[in-house]
Amino acid sequence: MRERFTVEVENFGPFEWVEIEVKPLTLLVGRNSVGKSMLMRLLWALLSMPPAPLLALPEDAADAFLKAVAEGLAPPEESVRELVRASIESLQASLAEVASNRLKSVFGVEQSEIVRAGAEAAKVSTRLGSEKPVVFAVSRGGVAVENLSEFLSGLIENLRVEVPAPGFLRLARGDVEVAGGVKTRYDVASLISRLLSSIVTSKSPLGRALLGASFGAFLPDSRAGVLRAAPPPFSRASWALPSSVDWEFVDAVFRFAEALGRGETEWLEPAKDFFRELGCELAAKPVGAAYAIYVKTWSGKEVPLHLAPSGVREAAVVALALLSPYTPIVLVEEPEAHLHPRAVVKLAELVALAVEMGKTVVASTHSDHLLTALNNIIARSEVRAVEGGRLDPADVAAYLVKVEGGKAVVERLEVTDEGIPEDEFARVAEELLSEQARIYHALQKG
Repeated sequence: MRERFTVEVENFGPFEWVEIEVKPLTLLVGRNSVGKSMLMRLLWALLSMPPAPLLALPEDAADAFLKAVAEGLAPPEESVRELVRASIESLQASLAEVASNRLKSVFGVEQSEIVRAGAEAAKVSTRLGSEKPVVFAVSRGGVAVENLSEFLSGLIENLRVEVPAPGFLRLARGDVEVAGGVKTRYDVASLISRLLSSIVTSKSPLGRALLGASFGAFLPDSRAGVLRAAPPPFSRASWALPSSVDWEFVDAVFRFAEALGRGETEWLEPAKDFFRELGCELAAKPVGAAYAIYVKTWSGKEVPLHLAPSGVREAAVVALALLSPYTPIVLVEEPEAHLHPRAVVKLAELVALAVEMGKTVVASTHSDHLLTALNNIIARSEVRAVEGGRLDPADVAAYLVKVEGGKAVVERLEVTDEGIPEDEFARVAEELLSEQARIYHALQKG
């Protein structure tokens, strides 16, 4: 069974309480304007935090530590404990600052704006493996991190410190070990940082992200428009993009173009049928000092991606993100946007293939076509090999997001060997259809 993690949210945006288990494939299904994008951006903020600043160490303890190591002696036990304790406290404070800045950049507002109306604070609890959850408490005063020190406190008792040679230090806890030469306080801080990172990141994809060790792509529902607003050559000075999410999306497209420009095209081979269904092919051409993605249409015309039809712009980057070896985590809003039903089936096969390749894929959708296609892949994965990918139901989590009683709620959907069962699927279809029916009746009256 593949690794997964759980996120619990309290008083966040329109949500009073939400618990989501993120599996290799996680689907958020619901109508427009029910809060799916807020959950997607929250997950992206957690999964894409930059590394916390280097740890601050007490000078006296660090100097005693360095003196002993330089002489090839085991450092005094108390100095080891003090350094590790101070490192954990420093990490917790650094992570709070990083989380605060990350939430502001992803949502484009102050932290207090994402707290549910009428509540003092929002809480985001993230469970790393089976350990006690790490909690991000978001309020008007900023972000506080809770429980991380408790999570790592066992280091103080269980840390092994070895000095196999003068000036060389080895730190270990359980199966996690780091080693290197140490001459300065910076070297000591760097080694302890590596140890803490290794311990946390061994727990889950979220653990890796919390200390900046994960990398992925977030594809917003505005991606077609963003590509128009940021054409190659890739010069940020000439762009007018409103949020960090848009900047990061364009950076991801730039990396895809660079890889294709270097001749790394084999990873895109599984998407040939998908692009054939769209009536196009992709290539990369030099534009200035960089590469840009070009689209060759069925008519023989070749245009840069930002000038391609909006459906191709939407779909091409989804395929690139799902298959690229540089994006182990992919979050995509409305991956099926502007696609006809047969293309949606091919897209579902790419999603399944990405999961089979070991990626974590989170998608928001209001397409029953996409759900049906994924259901079919799950069902037939049990009886025969599936060209384009298999889906183990144990690796799939699906949630219905809707408005109920003046707040947004999230209901977990059952996923069996046949996919989402018929009665559950009917409930989802009814929720999605109700929006279409409302619009239809409004048009009839108007």
